[in-house]
Amino acid sequence: PANYNQAVRLRVWGGFENCGRRELLWETEAIAPAQWKQYEMALRPTQSFTHILLEAEYLNPYSPPYNGNILLDHASPLLPIGCDSPNPERPPLEAVEAPKLEDLRALRAYLAEQGLQLRFTVTGAGIERHLFADAAGNAQQVNKYLWLMGRALSQFPGTEVLIAVGGESDFVLQERLMHFDYTLQAAGLSPQQYHLRPRKRSDEKKEWLWPVEKVDYLIQLVQK
Repeated sequence: PANYNQAVRLRVWGGFENCGRRELLWETEAIAPAQWKQYEMALRPTQSFTHILLEAEYLNPYSPPYNGNILLDHASPLLPIGCDSPNPERPPLEAVEAPKLEDLRALRAYLAEQGLQLRFTVTGAGIERHLFADAAGNAQQVNKYLWLMGRALSQFPGTEVLIAVGGESDFVLQERLMHFDYTLQAAGLSPQQYHLRPRKRSDEKKEWLWPVEKVDYLIQLVQK
């Protein structure tokens, strides 16, 4: 089992295969346990590597290998730069915010418009993510359309939404439900305003914001 009481050093390696360590590209100072820290890294490989390996290494070289998970949050895309160029400034992000909606009819139309643009990942288990900024300039890396739906719903605290999510396996279904929940929370929507559940066969007889055959998830507005 992993020892979470010892400090580690995060390393980034370049290589040509899984778990390949051909060149050390970047490393941190000691990282104390149970603390999230933000890092910016400039990777300057001497070869055109095909693989990147993230490694957590104990500072004591005689300790057994770290055997736990490495959790990264809000990792940005890799930005290519010239070898002799200074570190580039982070490009400005698209600022995104839901418009002010006057009534439930406008809310219903907006949710239908944004909801039909949501796409699942190639594997089908997750939903596509986008990198953008909210109105305060904070970077967000979640599905933009679902995030906007959450922001729009927060304008109507007296309205709840039922989201029925489909999935061809229990694993895919649970992953999708987790991504929906995470994104709506990131949008600041109260958990009391939305209910997530698996899609049922009987849902075909109910009224939703779009036809049941359009996408693999359905949304229904519910008045408190």
